[in-house]
Amino acid sequence: MHPPARVLETVHAGTLGVWLGVLVMTGAGAAVVFPEMRSLDPRLPDFAAYGGEHWLIAGGRVAQRLFTVSDIAQLGLFCVFVATFTAMVLGRALAPRWREFRLALALLLLGVLAYRFGVLGPRMASDLGEYWSAARAGDGETAARAKAAFDADHPLGSRLIGASAALVALSLIASLVSLGRASPALREGE
Repeated sequence: MHPPARVLETVHAGTLGVWLGVLVMTGAGAAVVFPEMRSLDPRLPDFAAYGGEHWLIAGGRVAQRLFTVSDIAQLGLFCVFVATFTAMVLGRALAPRWREFRLALALLLLGVLAYRFGVLGPRMASDLGEYWSAARAGDGETAARAKAAFDADHPLGSRLIGASAALVALSLIASLVSLGRASPALREGE
């Protein structure tokens, strides 16, 4: 592997590592926020007319910010991922079998992200916004209906985030294997 290709692969692997960290920490953050809010059992003045669980709203507001920051970071990381991968392919820095495997992972990841960001995410955000607006207005019936719609999509959203993490982790492993195979110290030991 030529030095420019090694630099690209290193940036690529670093990008994937940061991306995986973003996904894991976002999930961990949400897993901490909701139980903590439940234990605090807050009462939110802006939602005083709502008879439902205020801790869900408080936790949801915090988690929404976590996921928004995570989504922005992921989109930026995806752009770097695509740019470095494209440069490596065009520079013929990848062996054909690795190129095809890694391209398949990249296309799967693109599909997951496109559905999450283009279809499921906007629908869930709309349902969440309707839930909060209705709760703020004290309209328990509309709030319950919007929350039920959000809750129906939540398992799929979680599975898609898990799928993203798995695909990013596999891509990272493939990148690290490529870097290892290019390392002169490792080649000497083979």
